Amino acid sequence: MIRGLLIHLTLIPLWVKGQSYDVQQSPPEILKPQGSNVSFNCQHQITDYNTILWYKQTAKVVGLDLIGYVYFSQTPNMENSYEKHLQLSGDGTKNSYLYFLKPIQLEDSAVYFCAASKAHQQPAYFGQGTKLTVLEEGLKVTAPTVKLLPPSKSEPCDKVQKKREEKSVTLVCLATNFYPDHVTVSWKVSGVIRTKGVGTDNNALRSEDKMYSITSRLRIGIKEWANPNTWVTCVVSFFNGTHNVDSEDSVKGQLVPGMVDPDSYVNSAQTAKFAYSIFIAKSCLFGLFIFFFVRKISRGSKDKWDAPHWILLIDINRCLGLRFMLCLKPSCASFRNVMFGSGTKLTVLDPNINVTKPDVKILPPSPKEICASENDQGNVTLVCVATNFYPDHVAVSWTLNDENATLRVGTDNNAHRINESAKYSISSRLRVLKSVWKNTTNMFTCSVQFFDGEDYITVTDTIYGQNKLSADRVRRNMNTARYAYLLFLVKSMLYAVVVGGLVWKIGRGNKKAVSE
Repeated sequence: MIRGLLIHLTLIPLWVKGQSYDVQQSPPEILKPQGSNVSFNCQHQITDYNTILWYKQTAKVVGLDLIGYVYFSQTPNMENSYEKHLQLSGDGTKNSYLYFLKPIQLEDSAVYFCAASKAHQQPAYFGQGTKLTVLEEGLKVTAPTVKLLPPSKSEPCDKVQKKREEKSVTLVCLATNFYPDHVTVSWKVSGVIRTKGVGTDNNALRSEDKMYSITSRLRIGIKEWANPNTWVTCVVSFFNGTHNVDSEDSVKGQLVPGMVDPDSYVNSAQTAKFAYSIFIAKSCLFGLFIFFFVRKISRGSKDKWDAPHWILLIDINRCLGLRFMLCLKPSCASFRNVMFGSGTKLTVLDPNINVTKPDVKILPPSPKEICASENDQGNVTLVCVATNFYPDHVAVSWTLNDENATLRVGTDNNAHRINESAKYSISSRLRVLKSVWKNTTNMFTCSVQFFDGEDYITVTDTIYGQNKLSADRVRRNMNTARYAYLLFLVKSMLYAVVVGGLVWKIGRGNKKAVSE
């Protein structure tokens, strides 16, 4: 038991570094109903490595829990908490099997890792892991619905980013309504896999209906996004128990206001100026022609035309901008200044779909986005997702510590719908400084106001700021502590040598004095 504990504590840091060396596990994923029999296999071809260890990792526990290990072909060593439920077999020099002594239950859902080791002081090399999900009764294996949300139209115009070359926009990929959570998310830009600037949730989130959802964010340069030939695709790979099924959605790059080549801008401005000059000249000539024509008619036909019924309004202002209006009555009106009301939105309800209020969830910033810069002056993105509502009578707003947040907020112009029989979804993004997000007293609230035909219903979700050390900072702190500890040991050894030599010298001097 003591040896197993030492191995467990020693190997975890090596696994975190992501080392792998010819250690293969099979199968990589398993979906089974309760009461099934399951086994895993682990193989390696590492010379002089004679031990295979097995670990279990659950979603609720941080770190790995040692199950047991096989040393050469000796009797396997099992931890007390697992010896009545799991069993190991095999030879530590090449392969090992882990199998259940009893039919699997829901609590057996976890990721199981094997590792090849030579001794607990030596590095251990891990396999890729086997993810086991014990299916719940009444839930059907369901592939995700994928929706790719383009950047907010206000995000490209964010003036906080000073240099145009450093500007970027955020695309959000939303996968919803799937079970179980065996998914991986990847991105493609114009058919090429993109990993830079990608931040995906560490784990899928589970809603009250027991279905899962996950989001992934891609930061892409504004120039690349402004190219209409750019296609961005989000691919969600889902394991249905037998094979992987890919679901994807794509959006096309869109022109961004202000992203114009300087030469093209100058040429366009000169062309527009020349065309406007021609338009002004033609307008002046046409106005003068009408003026003299009306004047001639009014003088030559006084009996037939009543002059007050002809009104020619000529407004010469704004340099040479000539505007005129010819009316048949003195009471003619101009509708140049028109004031509009707020409008009335009419939705004819589908009889097959019930009026349903939205489910609202705030997704925190991606850990990769938080770790993108070393200081706290960078920006992070919070995403509010409202799903499964009908009809699309919603309005989204943000508050920070109960105060309205309107700056750097980007909300979809319209709610999205997969098909005519589906419900709607909409997302909104809030950009804040990293220092604001890392303040754990800050409260971020997303409110979605929904009109159900009679009343307005407000659905909210709230999260608080989080301050977690990045993985790089944790490693740096660990390395610093390690170097400090080594330095302490070296100083202690030198001090012991000096004190020992001094005591020896004093003792030798005393012996000489006694002998004399």
